[in-house]
Amino acid sequence: MATRLGKWRCYRVRLPYKDANDCLKNDVPAEAIMQCFADAADFTPVNLVRVESYLEDVTRLFEDTGALNGISTGWEALNKILRGWRDEEMTVWSGRNGSGKSTILNQVILNNARSQIRSCIVSLEMPVVRLLRWMIIQHYGFPNPSKDGIKKAVTYLNEYVFFVNLIGEAIPEEILNCFEFAARKYGVKQFFVDSLMRISIDLRNELASQKEFCSHLLEFANEHKAHVHLVAHPRKGRTDEQMPDKVDIAGTGDITNLAHNVITMSRVGEREKQNMISKGIDELFDATVMVKKNREWGDEGVVRMKFDNDVKRFTELKKYFVNGVEQYLEAT
Repeated sequence: MATRLGKWRCYRVRLPYKDANDCLKNDVPAEAIMQCFADAADFTPVNLVRVESYLEDVTRLFEDTGALNGISTGWEALNKILRGWRDEEMTVWSGRNGSGKSTILNQVILNNARSQIRSCIVSLEMPVVRLLRWMIIQHYGFPNPSKDGIKKAVTYLNEYVFFVNLIGEAIPEEILNCFEFAARKYGVKQFFVDSLMRISIDLRNELASQKEFCSHLLEFANEHKAHVHLVAHPRKGRTDEQMPDKVDIAGTGDITNLAHNVITMSRVGEREKQNMISKGIDELFDATVMVKKNREWGDEGVVRMKFDNDVKRFTELKKYFVNGVEQYLEAT
């Protein structure tokens, strides 16, 4: 009846019995009936809220200067640009083959562990055992740990790292079900999907299916106060060294539209390194990490990285760029 009359015109009166006649037969006093009408509630949709309901939360954001910052990314320069990984956000990573996306995400997971934050990764492009081997090398910082060292690393990582053991194509529901279990049972706060290319979607409606999957990841992040990292490959370029931009990510534009942060990686080729040497650049670097979207703060920037292939680690250089302006990390 309220729907037909218009819910904005109506109120819901809850009587102690089914209707007024039952109240009369059960000797409910008139005062109690009148109180029911006085306590009548309207049909305001649960998601329609007034500004004053956010007073405490918004006051907290102003009083706590770090409230809009997330947990450390693991690199000081990247922290300066992004201010960390925040809950209820999704970061899209992109870069050409061999640019280091999976490697750097391993380091993000290890940094989470050092901060006692649990992570869950579905790596559809690399078997778990090989990914774990890389992670142990990165953890120790040398390539040949002892048998006892391997056992200690596994014991340590077992507390903070969870894998979804799938390889090849995977259906979205299977991944999201594992993520939800990990979030609810183990308190996992960061989730990694590597990569979107291996998600099984309806190819007859590919772009809409990609958008739907990304939307589900965002809904998951919101519900569980988590952060989701999604690897999305760029379209094929002329060379592997060509720097991909935000618009170069393959698939629907909604991948980056929905993301809170977009980061692209680019490998520095030998030709570019020779150009650096000829220009007298002192600090050669092997890769660049470029923040192409940062919804919360708006800053974009570039962090230059050295890569140690023996231990699979990226380390940042002191000079970085924020909105095109050179910046330098303080000496430690």
